[in-house]
Amino acid sequence: MPQSTYKSQEEQVGSVSDLKQRASKAKDASVSKITHTRDHMKSQPSKKLDWDKAPPPPPPPVVRPKNQFAPPPSRTSSAVSQSSIPGRPPPVRRQTRPDSVSPPIPSGPPPIPPTRSVSRIVSARVHEGPEEIEEDTIDWANLSQEDKDVFFSWLDEFFARFLSSPTQPRSAHGSTKTIQAPQPAPIAPKPQFANNGPHGSSALDLAYYFSPSTYWDSDWYATNDPWCAPPLKDRKDTRRAGYMEHTGDASGIFRIVFGGVLFADLSACWYSVTFPHNTPTDPNDTRTVKRVAQYLPRPTAMDREALLEAHETYGETIAAFAEGFVDSGEYCARGECWDLANQALEYCSQFDYVQKPVQSTYRTHGHLIFEGKALGKGRQYGRWRGGDDRVRRGDIVEWRSVAVSMKMDWGVGTGKLGNPDHTAVIVNDMVPSVQVADGQSVTPGELGILDVVEQSVSTNIKPKRSTYLLSGLEAGEMWIYRPVSMMAYVGCMVEAKVPEGVSAQTI
Repeated sequence: MPQSTYKSQEEQVGSVSDLKQRASKAKDASVSKITHTRDHMKSQPSKKLDWDKAPPPPPPPVVRPKNQFAPPPSRTSSAVSQSSIPGRPPPVRRQTRPDSVSPPIPSGPPPIPPTRSVSRIVSARVHEGPEEIEEDTIDWANLSQEDKDVFFSWLDEFFARFLSSPTQPRSAHGSTKTIQAPQPAPIAPKPQFANNGPHGSSALDLAYYFSPSTYWDSDWYATNDPWCAPPLKDRKDTRRAGYMEHTGDASGIFRIVFGGVLFADLSACWYSVTFPHNTPTDPNDTRTVKRVAQYLPRPTAMDREALLEAHETYGETIAAFAEGFVDSGEYCARGECWDLANQALEYCSQFDYVQKPVQSTYRTHGHLIFEGKALGKGRQYGRWRGGDDRVRRGDIVEWRSVAVSMKMDWGVGTGKLGNPDHTAVIVNDMVPSVQVADGQSVTPGELGILDVVEQSVSTNIKPKRSTYLLSGLEAGEMWIYRPVSMMAYVGCMVEAKVPEGVSAQTI
């Protein structure tokens, strides 16, 4: 009988139920998508936005070479992986002779010295078989002088090994022979990283010059350059501000010279000299010439959070600024190596919503995080500063008369940097192979591999990327700086008078 082409009533009910269920699911999915889209398109209330935290400065505009309109290739910054840092070679075992190895030191009391077969001291007779062993006793009261010398020489030899110290072995006739212990080779002392100036900071040195007890040999304050005190003459490691004002009372009219100085160690000093107007004065007469000086010492090291915030504010902008000149093939400013760092910091200073960074002051470019030196091959020294645990992209390195390994097209060679100084911008993170902390001794080689952008018009080197292996630093000195806010680190800007709210010190 042919099969029926019509479905039963139960089958038709099941199909209708299935269709309703599918329609319900489709409706739920549509509602879910609409709700999800509505939540994403909903604006955030303005009261929840963090308006106080300013974004970092934007990257600098791309500097394209002349007659070239193609956009520069994209760049991605990446930290140097720890696996790319070459490990140190295993220590060389210099004591390889068998007789140069010291015997192990026993933990308990010294054992009885071994009894050697000497007929004059011990006479033993052993019978065949394991039943008994008969030994003669030693007549200690009647030992000959020769036996005594031999016995005590054994004791001397034993205690010399046990105590690891030289002894005076006895001869057969009881005399002694002095053995001179080998003297270790002298170890060269580690170099010290001294503070600036005899008083620990350049600002305090200048403040002492304005002490009433300091003898002045001229009235320099009454000349055409009253803001250049004799200790500041010909110094290049400062940033200065100054001005002059007049005041008067019943006793006459007076001139007041004000000056403010920021030094390369980031200590600051403010001074003033008050003296009669148009009247010759004795510079050492405290009744007519009044001297005042206040100062801020070198700022202390910043913690990790502050240094990370500084990196997030300035680091990427400074690194991108330097890399832009590599892509353009043009020199930055005059083409001097120092210009690359100085111009990058000045670029960050033009944005009102970002605190101005510490400007390049001589060879200082912010917060010092590392200083190191090499006194020859394998003789490196260094010291870490601050709470961060690595060198970061956008930091700035200073070299002085350096010989260091660098990557070349054909392999690894030696680069001579600094005449005597050289500056470069770091463009990759560098993680030390050891844990670091403020004040800890760290060698340059333990920092790893340094990637920088540098230029030097005096040697016809246009902006380029270079890679240095700090394990190959054999001569010279180096410093690494973190660009930081002037207000956050120093506490004020460079002004002729002590800024309001600054707690300057006096001597």
